[in-house]
Order: sequence, then structure tokens, then C-alpha cells
Amino acid sequence: MLGLNSRKIDYITIYRKLKKEYDSLTILIITPDYNLADYIKEKIPEIKNNFVYEPITLRELKKEIDAMTSRSNNNN
Repeated sequence: MLGLNSRKIDYITIYRKLKKEYDSLTILIITPDYNLADYIKEKIPEIKNNFVYEPITLRELKKEIDAMTSRSNNNN
């Protein structure tokens, strides 16, 4: 899980470095910032379904993780 809440960090570079090092890694991005999420989705379209927005309950977060894991397993 990668939490996004600051425009001072280059999240796109972080994402790309993680994927380069760990190709099969599935990354869930948690953010309260819809504009930042839209910007990242434009730059990295393949992660458009891996965002959740704060605030989120633990129960909702678990559902999102389960759904993301299921999508990831179906793609492999």
C-alpha cells in the first residue's frame, strides 16, 4: 500500500521503481486527494483500479484489497 497525501513527493517515480524492482508487485494507492489521483492515473493508466480514497474504514479497505488481489490473480 502506498499512501499519497503530499505533492512534494514524486509518486510516479516511486511506483515505477517499485515495479521495475518487483514486477509482480501489486500496489494499492490510498489518498484523500482526487486531483493527485487523477494526475497519476493519467501518467500510469494501468493502475486506475488500484486507488482508494480516504477516509476509509478498515472493513472497506479489506474489501478493496481483496478485490485488487482477485483482479491481480485473474491477470496472472
